[in-house]
Amino acid sequence: MFSVVILFCMQRFVLSRIGKLNRDVNNIGEHRGTFEPVEVSGRDELTGLGNSINAMLDELRTAHFELEARVALRTGELAERGELVKLLLDSTPSAMYGVNMEGVCTFCNPAALRLLGYDQAEEILGKNIHTLMHPTRRDGSAYPEQEWPIMASLQGGEDAHIVEETVTTE
Repeated sequence: MFSVVILFCMQRFVLSRIGKLNRDVNNIGEHRGTFEPVEVSGRDELTGLGNSINAMLDELRTAHFELEARVALRTGELAERGELVKLLLDSTPSAMYGVNMEGVCTFCNPAALRLLGYDQAEEILGKNIHTLMHPTRRDGSAYPEQEWPIMASLQGGEDAHIVEETVTTE
């Protein structure tokens, strides 16, 4: 009979509380971004463990909000820097454009638009620059895309300096 009472007390005062604490901790892991404290009561080791978990949650909550604030600040700084770069590009009298590794135009300034005979950036952004420029060698023969020094530079990582070629547009 004494062992039944011990088992009942263990179940009621220890095991059920451990199970509840386990469920609360699992809920924390499943609901990322929420920082609901675990339920604690009493003045024993399990209460101490619950209080420690809640203290960690408080630290996580603080770190989370500080990180969100830093990300927001950095995002704003990058947006400002992007606007500055755009202003510089747009005010430069030299034609400037950028392409990704596939040769697709990712940005251009007004001087590049004028040089290529376009009015709006949307007309060339997202399009293959080789197709837009129709580069030719000094002798007038067309460059195949893979032989064009700009594309070769992108693919091979070598610098390209081209002086003796012409560009024609449609």
